[in-house]
Amino acid sequence: MIAKDLDQAYTNFDPARPLPGVSEFYVKRQRNPLDRMKRALLRESLVSPKFLFSGHRGSGKSSELSRLMAYPEIQEKYFIVHYSVRDVLDPAGLDYTDLLLSIGAQIFIKATDDINKLGLKEGLRKELERWMGAIDFQESIEDKVGSEIGADLKILQAKLKTGYTSRIDIRKTIEARLPQFISITNLIVAEVESKTGKRVLVAIDDLDKPDLEVAKKIFCESQASLTLPNCGIIYTIPIALHYCPEAGQIIPAFTRSYVLPNVTITKHEDDSRDEKG
Repeated sequence: MIAKDLDQAYTNFDPARPLPGVSEFYVKRQRNPLDRMKRALLRESLVSPKFLFSGHRGSGKSSELSRLMAYPEIQEKYFIVHYSVRDVLDPAGLDYTDLLLSIGAQIFIKATDDINKLGLKEGLRKELERWMGAIDFQESIEDKVGSEIGADLKILQAKLKTGYTSRIDIRKTIEARLPQFISITNLIVAEVESKTGKRVLVAIDDLDKPDLEVAKKIFCESQASLTLPNCGIIYTIPIALHYCPEAGQIIPAFTRSYVLPNVTITKHEDDSRDEKG
């Protein structure tokens, strides 16, 4: 609705509410890759795609990604796990182990929260219990239920986000046991897909916030690991990474790479106003 005060105006343009929050104000932009991303995700032959999504800061990536996740066709086909890396980890000090942990953790948390009520098989829950117990970041978690394990996963992510000293120690332990965690993540994905009849799609926002060197280390040195989860994943990345010299070895490792261009407000030829923009 048209705002009658500043509070309503703010709500109308809240990036977290592109549908239906600003749908009546939304203007389809030129060269937007959203339709291509949507068609690719709906293609039956494309299984567990791994997309890269970049654009300049402030270009509207978060709004467009939220809009993509809100399409009825996408929601019908996918069990969507959409989160900002800033909410669970420290983007400035990010490591590929942190990122993979967040993917598995966020799938598990959403699958076991009060909204979805997707219970995991007892054997699978025990596997995750044993893995978490080996990390030894707090008291034993033996015999905890799914929601309590989810709480422990949140605590583990918080320690990776805020505690520098504990972060280094925890990462060493996680890295040594990362193959087991990815295996457990894939079992969780299979369980979710079996119970919902939908494929799992993870959309990770704000991965463009780390500086270029951090992003290079994650996506250049650990690209193989980032494609191991057996689900669809959309990674947002800094636009500089898309055009850096290493892009030639990064981009081919993923299914597709999409760039959201800025809105054009002047024409390149003569600097005159671009009325559409």
